[in-house]
Amino acid sequence: MSDAASSGFQFWSWLAVSLGILASVLITIDLLRRQPQPMFVMNLVWPINALWAGPVGLWMYWTLGRTPPRSNSGPHKMDMDMAPRSFWKKVVAGTLHCGAGCTLADLIGPFVFAAMPFAVLDSLVYGEWTLDYMLALIVGVSFQYMALAPMLQQHGARIW
Repeated sequence: MSDAASSGFQFWSWLAVSLGILASVLITIDLLRRQPQPMFVMNLVWPINALWAGPVGLWMYWTLGRTPPRSNSGPHKMDMDMAPRSFWKKVVAGTLHCGAGCTLADLIGPFVFAAMPFAVLDSLVYGEWTLDYMLALIVGVSFQYMALAPMLQQHGARIW
């Protein structure tokens, strides 16, 4: 690969990473200034997904996840059934937990693997992929649990 092509890829990579970080910061500021999400876990999920989705993640938050501003007369709690969503919006919002799990696994996995490398089928690459997959499952399922547990408790179900 030529140096010019390499420099071009490097530029676009840095631009994508910078836009992802900027989108994540903007979402976090909006969450802190306006109102946190009705489900606590979504306060983590939206900014984490913005890291990989960049401007698209910011648009998704603005159109699917942003809650009304705080009321001056007291704490405002949004009723999730207050504004029914279309099917595609429910699907997107419901799968973001998984995207956040994969993102955190991709961010944490290489550092864990560098400290404790292992091979799967005599391949370090397969070992790292296995670790990333396991981390993604653990974090994604944890986020899903944090979203479902309050709803189940609200309806009187025992969690543990």
